[in-house]
Amino acid sequence: MTCRKIFTKSFWTIAMLCLLMALAAPAASQSLVDSGYYEFATVDGSGRECRIKDWVVTCGAIDWIPDWVGINPWVAFFPVTGLTPLEGFPFIKIRTLANPSTKIIGASFTNFGYLNLAGYDQLGIPHYATSWLYKDIEIGDLSGEGNFVDVQISPTYTWEGGILGGGNYEGRFSLSIEIEDITADTSTTGIGSFDLVSRDRSGDQGLTDVAAGAVTYDRNMDTAHFQIKLRRGRTYRIYFKAEALGSPLLTGIESSVRARWEKVGVSIGIDLTEQIAIHDEDIKAAIAEHDEDIKEQLYEVMADLEEIKKLLITPQGKRDGFPLKEPKFKF
Repeated sequence: MTCRKIFTKSFWTIAMLCLLMALAAPAASQSLVDSGYYEFATVDGSGRECRIKDWVVTCGAIDWIPDWVGINPWVAFFPVTGLTPLEGFPFIKIRTLANPSTKIIGASFTNFGYLNLAGYDQLGIPHYATSWLYKDIEIGDLSGEGNFVDVQISPTYTWEGGILGGGNYEGRFSLSIEIEDITADTSTTGIGSFDLVSRDRSGDQGLTDVAAGAVTYDRNMDTAHFQIKLRRGRTYRIYFKAEALGSPLLTGIESSVRARWEKVGVSIGIDLTEQIAIHDEDIKAAIAEHDEDIKEQLYEVMADLEEIKKLLITPQGKRDGFPLKEPKFKF
């Protein structure tokens, strides 16, 4: 067989194996958890959204364009370079960013230079930039009862953010944890949300007295803990979400935040029904063990009784050691 034929055959064999492996590989799915503590350092997906009030606009299509020419209102420059815990990551501006690999999210709005600060959509109308990562979990339900259990969500995260404004404006950024029920047989349902970070700054709402200034924030490796009741047998999505709000009134405003989701801990409690069932099983096991001991002891007693009965009804002459021999000497 020639080298070319060997190579061709090997190539198609490898290609077929790769195809079969790809077809056999399951799609990314939720992590199954039960009573106990679980810690996750990876995420399952991401997303982002930009809105002008209720109008959803294209988000991220021109992230690569700097804001120098006033084109992209969702690219900002805060926080201050060199003063923040995330400065070593490969982008120079906070963007509407969600990256599952680096676990970094970013959200920002700025109108500095954007349409000369005088677009019709800037007249006090809020602009929202949001990005998120998420982790899916399924809570096991061996009993099939669908009982509620206490769950503690413990995210660890690093973040930085800034707000810059002049004139009449409102700026805000936030980080939060949100939980949705995404079980396949039902529609997606919001379960709860918890604030991790919330900062806001505004100028005076009048037209004669205005404020200006800037502020930046940052924290490294914060951990928070939240309690919530969830149901066994359901699938839940845990969101790590960033949001930036900018609401200018013919003024300049920049609001931006970025963060890294370091890890998330999930602690699943034991529900009362399970505790009672476990208690009942322990009692049943103890009773069964006790019954076995009693049976063994009773068997031994019955054996002894049988031996005594045999001795009582058997004549002496037919028993070993009987009759007794007469003494050699008589008096």
